[in-house]
Amino acid sequence: SCNFLLFLEPNGKNKLNFSKNIIILIQIYTRITMKNLVICLVFKVYLITIVFSEHIENYDDKPAYDELYQSGRTSYDNDNHLEAVSFFEKAIADYRHEQEVKGQCWLRCQDSIKDTQSVYSTLIDGQLNFLHYVIKTRSCFQLCKEKFLGRRGRIAKYVKELFENKEPYSFLQYSLYKIGEVSKALAAAYTHFEANPSNELMKENIEILMSKQNKDWADLTSLEEPPHIALYKKGEKAYTDSDFKQCISTFEESLTLFYKELAKCNAVCEEQDTKKEVSYTASLFKHFQGILACRKKCQVALTKVDGESSRTHFVPQYFHYLQYCYFQENNLIEATNAAESYLLMIPSDPVMSKNLYWYQNQPAVKGKAVGPRPRAKKYMKQFAIELNLAQIFDEMCLFPL
Repeated sequence: SCNFLLFLEPNGKNKLNFSKNIIILIQIYTRITMKNLVICLVFKVYLITIVFSEHIENYDDKPAYDELYQSGRTSYDNDNHLEAVSFFEKAIADYRHEQEVKGQCWLRCQDSIKDTQSVYSTLIDGQLNFLHYVIKTRSCFQLCKEKFLGRRGRIAKYVKELFENKEPYSFLQYSLYKIGEVSKALAAAYTHFEANPSNELMKENIEILMSKQNKDWADLTSLEEPPHIALYKKGEKAYTDSDFKQCISTFEESLTLFYKELAKCNAVCEEQDTKKEVSYTASLFKHFQGILACRKKCQVALTKVDGESSRTHFVPQYFHYLQYCYFQENNLIEATNAAESYLLMIPSDPVMSKNLYWYQNQPAVKGKAVGPRPRAKKYMKQFAIELNLAQIFDEMCLFPL
C-alpha cells in the first residue's frame, strides 16, 4: 500500500480559484508488489496533474495553432491558397512558440524549486517533500505558461500529433506552389518528407520542384532543422577540411545546444494527455509510459541528420570528432577527456580504446586529472535510467493493472 497526505493551499497569485484548503487522504493498493514504489511515486505526480489542470480557462481571443490550422484547411479546401499559406505559417509558428515556452517554463520552474526544502521533509519518509516539489513545480509552470501564452483551451491530441509529424507542411507546400512560391514550396515539401520518409508522393513532388529550381537533394535543408544540427554539419565540414580549430569550436557549441534542446524537449514531455482508464493504476501506468515514449521521440528528433537518426551513436560521434581535432591541435588533455567520454558510451570500440591507451601514456597526460566529461556522464546516466524504466514498464505490461 501507499499512504500519504496532500495539503493544497490557495494562492491569490496563481488564479486557480481555490475557495478553501483541500485536504486529501489517499490510499491505493496494487497487486504488483514488485513495482509498489514505482506505482506510489507515479500516483503522486498524476494526482497533481489532475488538480492543477482544473480551473484553467482560455481568456485570450488570440487563436492557437489548432484554430489557425483549421482555418488554413478551410481556405485550402476553398482553393484560397494565399490565405491558406498565411494561416498555415501562423499555425506552425504558434506551435513552435508554444513548445519553446513550455520547455523554458518547465526548466525555469524546476531550477527555481529543486533546491527548496519542504517543511514536510522529515515526515512519511520524505513523501510530502516530494509532493511539495511537484505541486510547486506544476503551479509555477501553469503561471509561467499563462504569462506567455494566455489561458488556452485543451488542444486535441490528434492535432498535436499532426504538428509533431510536420503534417501542416504537406498542405503548405502545395499552397505555396499554387501561388508561385516554388523555392519556399520545395523547402516546405522537404521539411515534411524528412519527418515522413515513406511518403512517396511527397518525394515525387520534391523531385518535380527540384527540377524547376535546378537543385538536388544535397541542397535541401529542413525549415525546422535544429540549430545544433546545422552546427554539427559545419563541424563535419571543418573536420573534412582539416580546419581543426573550427572543428573544435563548432562541435563544442553544437554539443552544448544539443544538451539544452534535449532538456527542453524532455521537460515538455512532463505534460501528457492520458486517456481515462478503468483504474487509477492503469491510468498512471499509461501516463508515465507516455512520458518515456515522448522522451524517446526527443532523442530521435534531435539526433536526426539529413533525415536519418541514430540515438545510440549521435552523441558519441561528437566525442569521436573532438578527440581527433583536439589531438591535431596538440591538446592531449581534452583529447583524452573526449576519448574517455566516447568510451563511456561505446566501451567496446577497439580503435578508440587504443587511442585512449596512447593518450594516457603521453607525458602531457600522465598524472593529470582526466576522465569522461561530467555532462557526458550525466547524459549517459539519464539515458540508462530511461532504458531501465522502459524495461520495467514493458515487464509491467505482462500483468493486469
